[in-house]
Amino acid sequence: TCFVAGNVSGDVPEHLEVGLSANGTRFSPRDELGSVESLCDAMSKRHSDPVEAKKARIAAGTLRAQALGWPNLYTYSKALAEHLLASRGDVEICMVRPSIVECARELPFRGWNEGINTSGPLVWLTGTLHRRLPFGADHCFDIVPVDSVARGVILSLAELLRSEHVPVVQLASGDHNPFTFGRAIDLTSLTRRREYAKSDDPFERLVLRHLDSVAHEVAASDDPWLPAARKATRAVTRMAVAISLN
Repeated sequence: TCFVAGNVSGDVPEHLEVGLSANGTRFSPRDELGSVESLCDAMSKRHSDPVEAKKARIAAGTLRAQALGWPNLYTYSKALAEHLLASRGDVEICMVRPSIVECARELPFRGWNEGINTSGPLVWLTGTLHRRLPFGADHCFDIVPVDSVARGVILSLAELLRSEHVPVVQLASGDHNPFTFGRAIDLTSLTRRREYAKSDDPFERLVLRHLDSVAHEVAASDDPWLPAARKATRAVTRMAVAISLN
């Protein structure tokens, strides 16, 4: 992921210096991996309840990630994998870093999307009565189509096999063709209006069709509706998992 850049602002060099974290802290990738494994073992032994043990592992790992300049476990684990691979001297390596991988541009068909990922909740919210979305309208929504990512990985592999590769490849859109959250909300809302205009449901056709979605620049934790929506989503997820297991 290109978000291995961590909690920094401005331009980030497209190279990897082994043992130098996102905030400039020096560390040993191999020792870091050993420390993570020891930490997980300790938390599992400290908490008999598997759920509490998992929470403790996540909390401890997140603190370590943030101490090195990465915002969360996701970027920390990705970055650690890069450093460990780059430490090897027996293979040639090209790091491919996509941004937010989203639905397909063309293949297997336009708009293909598997599961509810980053834009999924946004699309869902614009179809409900909740129309104030917790985003900065001018912030870059750096998404890249999944088939474009696949194409980039294949091309990078071809260059690597011919020893014509560069150390790091970024697969993103924010620098050359920025897409903002405000634009994403506008386009999604327009599509919703077209759907509701054809709906047989009077409420959708006469009410929801005329409600505009807007960017509400407050933290998600300060929004009065999102906590309830989050609980409802988790409840539906648990129900779906239970049904699939039965």
